[in-house]
Amino acid sequence: MKPAILVIVTVVLLAVGSAVLIGADGPRKRKPYPKPTPPPPASPIYHDVRERIPTEDEIAREANAHVDEHVAALASALSRGDLAARDAQFLHVLPELMQVAPDRVTALLGTLQAGEARDLLRVEMTRQLIMDDTDAALRWIGALEDEAEKRDSARVAVRELAPLYPDEAVRVAESLGIGGNEVERAPAG
Repeated sequence: MKPAILVIVTVVLLAVGSAVLIGADGPRKRKPYPKPTPPPPASPIYHDVRERIPTEDEIAREANAHVDEHVAALASALSRGDLAARDAQFLHVLPELMQVAPDRVTALLGTLQAGEARDLLRVEMTRQLIMDDTDAALRWIGALEDEAEKRDSARVAVRELAPLYPDEAVRVAESLGIGGNEVERAPAG
């Protein structure tokens, strides 16, 4: 029987020790925390603006200057033949210009002489326009004066659409009169 008494005594001592450690010996004294600071006073909803507010004409002038800078940068990149600058313009500037001032990009295309720069800009315009607005791209391609450029732009448009939208590519090919054999369908799978 001695081992049972030893177990009982050990359990009682452990229970009393645990109670003392966790604070069962009485209520703990709370540490006084500082009171939270009050929020700052509310600011007025309406306050005087110290800077001058631009007029509509000034905003329009600034927007036109912004477009002018982008068109000049695009023309410069095309004329210099710098591949990195041209690709940066095609990636960052041309999409913006196609949205806000497509007439300015078309005018720039009209000023370029036949050659590599003109072809590059026309192809990139076709690629971006056909993916954004097929009907507008069809009107734009149809409005091109040079038949070779018109046919090449039609091929570019169809090649751009074919992997993602083969039915739309067939429709575009038929509407531009280049025939269904121009459509390169994406492989199934």
